[in-house]
Amino acid sequence: MEWSKIVIEIVGYAGMALVLASFLMKKVHMIRLINASGAILCLIYGILTKTWPTAALNGALFVINTVFLSIFLAKKKKESKEAKPEDNNDKKEE
Repeated sequence: MEWSKIVIEIVGYAGMALVLASFLMKKVHMIRLINASGAILCLIYGILTKTWPTAALNGALFVINTVFLSIFLAKKKKESKEAKPEDNNDKKEE
């Protein structure tokens, strides 16, 4: 077997393992992050092997996970800003 074929198979198996591992996560953002990582590897595998249904499915999963991760991170950032009181005035008075 050629090295290039072995590398392609490794990419496919690594993607599959990450997608599978994502189902073991408890935190939603970790599920999405691990799943998106696996989906991008499976997308690459699908393109390299010209298995277009695999590429299409994993491309869509990558986009979906990325959108939801972005929304999650934006909400978290907003919540952290709202939770922190503005201490700038307090420091000037000391």
